[in-house]
Amino acid sequence: DLGETADVVTNIMTGYGISPDRIRKAADIMTMTFTKSNTTLMEIAEAYKYSASLLSAGGIDFEEATAGLGILGDAGIKGSQAGTTMRTIMANIINPTKKQLANWERIGVARTDANGRVRPLMEIFKDLSEAGLYVDDFYKLFHKTAAQGAVSLANNVDKWNEIIRENFLSGGVAKKLAEEKKNTIAGL
Repeated sequence: DLGETADVVTNIMTGYGISPDRIRKAADIMTMTFTKSNTTLMEIAEAYKYSASLLSAGGIDFEEATAGLGILGDAGIKGSQAGTTMRTIMANIINPTKKQLANWERIGVARTDANGRVRPLMEIFKDLSEAGLYVDDFYKLFHKTAAQGAVSLANNVDKWNEIIRENFLSGGVAKKLAEEKKNTIAGL
């Protein structure tokens, strides 16, 4: 219902550090993502309970992170599992163990830019996709907790990029979807 939806959206925004004046934009981004992928608002909310603050602190755009949750949803990784996967991926990129760091260097994929900031996740995964990695490489980079999700993201960078692009252009989509829903028998 409306109250639950508002509570969920504000929780996500607080966790991600999104100001209240951007509530419509955040709603549009989430709406676009769940219409373009196999996930729901409630699954995105559950995922963000586990990952919003870390993704935000890492400088990952809300549009990009939400689209990533949609890609994970397409692979059946939803809710708390998606949140744990994204949190673990981010943690392994930001603060890899010595073994992980050696594997990042061996593969030749940069985790950070020239200023030491985390690169956009989609760009990192595009590079991982193009590196021709085997499944054990993903385990070496992301451990067993996030390897499956990492493979899913790397294998679907084109769709991930498409949803990111749609998220940036999503202004008004939540309102449009609500109007369409009102014009159904259930909506009336």
